[in-house]
Amino acid sequence: APWLRDESSPQARLWNRFLQADAEERRSKLKVIFCVESGPWVVRKLAIKKPTLVGKKLSMDSKYVPDDYIEITMDVTNGGQGGGYEEMVTGMVLKHVKNIGACICCLLEATEEDELPETALFAGQVSHVDFDKMIAPVSAGD
Repeated sequence: APWLRDESSPQARLWNRFLQADAEERRSKLKVIFCVESGPWVVRKLAIKKPTLVGKKLSMDSKYVPDDYIEITMDVTNGGQGGGYEEMVTGMVLKHVKNIGACICCLLEATEEDELPETALFAGQVSHVDFDKMIAPVSAGD
């Protein structure tokens, strides 16, 4: 990102503070805007096009290795914290989705005046996703 070249920019300050934060603080800063552009009506209606602090809604973990990488993982089924309801609904919806198009934008929550304005970290779009053709990776612990 061009703003990373200028360490005094609000975005660079926010990014560096995010990297130096502990996992709990990162959960309170990562904001996602997700929308479904094409697919079943019920799925499009469930994906509200508004910024959401995902770490407060979903199980989220992060790992940062300075000068190498940052990894952020989210469990969109809420990790079973909903008594199995989320897993059941997710399974029912995905079973019937044959073609979906979705967009995602990630940004960081600015909580200090010197971090404004907020800027997108990245945005992406997928289209023609068929969940029947996807294979879930098996973790090393399984």
